[in-house]
Amino acid sequence: MDEQLYHAPCGYLVFDQDGQVLEVNEKMLMMLGYKEGEVIDQSFQRLLTLPSRLYYQSYVLPQINLNDSVSEVYIALKAAKEDLPVVMTAKVRDDNGVLFVDCVFISVKLRDGYVKKLIEEKKMIE
Repeated sequence: MDEQLYHAPCGYLVFDQDGQVLEVNEKMLMMLGYKEGEVIDQSFQRLLTLPSRLYYQSYVLPQINLNDSVSEVYIALKAAKEDLPVVMTAKVRDDNGVLFVDCVFISVKLRDGYVKKLIEEKKMIE
């Protein structure tokens, strides 16, 4: 992974066609609260909460296999301290016949808090 991508302001992760994590950037590790050795060579699905794993298996993975990409998928990751809601975008990359899935993750934890607060305030007004 090049230096610029390693230090990108979003989570980035690459897994192979078997779902084994091959690369992860600094921001992704920070978001998850894991060390590189706790993520590399592990199954990507191991990082998903149970509901997100079911959604991934029934919707996301078929979309990736069918369309070679998926965009703006809301899932939750099992971070070290608490579940982390994210939006994921993924694209299949063919590198000389070897398939990889490049994924970008944006945390929406703060956004979820803002939405909850707006809903509470709306209820108070009504």
